[in-house]
Amino acid sequence: MLYLIEYTILSERKTSTVILDLENEPEYYDTPEGSQILRKKISSAENLELNSFSIGDITTV
Repeated sequence: MLYLIEYTILSERKTSTVILDLENEPEYYDTPEGSQILRKKISSAENLELNSFSIGDITTV
């Protein structure tokens, strides 16, 4: 399922969005394990290094 994810890189105070194909329901990504997976997916999709960030909205597309 495709999700539109809004995320903020706190160190840069930059908010962006990315569309990712994720396997689980949005609630899963609120868990520590899900958050780590989401960080890796955003990092590879956006080709950036995420050290501190917060996830805004996860919306089904």
